[in-house]
Amino acid sequence: MLNIMSHYRQWGRSTQTLQNNIGIPELRKKTVTMTFRLDEDLITTLRLESARQYISLNTMVNQIIQRYVEWDMYESRLGMVSFLRPVVVELLKQMNGQEVIALATGIGKRATNDGG
Repeated sequence: MLNIMSHYRQWGRSTQTLQNNIGIPELRKKTVTMTFRLDEDLITTLRLESARQYISLNTMVNQIIQRYVEWDMYESRLGMVSFLRPVVVELLKQMNGQEVIALATGIGKRATNDGG
């Protein structure tokens, strides 16, 4: 079943939608109904984007919250910054293989406090 979910992700669809739409109980997640007051312009933008992606507004909001819980809330605490992919590619092109390995090794050691 995990294979189906990975293919579903590759197609650009939410695995949450897959889990909720197929009749396999172990893949269905328990949900809770909640109410929030949100800015009307924000809702309009989210509705347009969810329609563009062919997903429900509910699925989109779940994806946004899930990303926040799994990634975004830790990003600033860990001192991470975002770069556009072309920037990283160009920076790495300027280095040879040994330099990339040394950089990655040094960062890995410092990030895990093993280098210390």
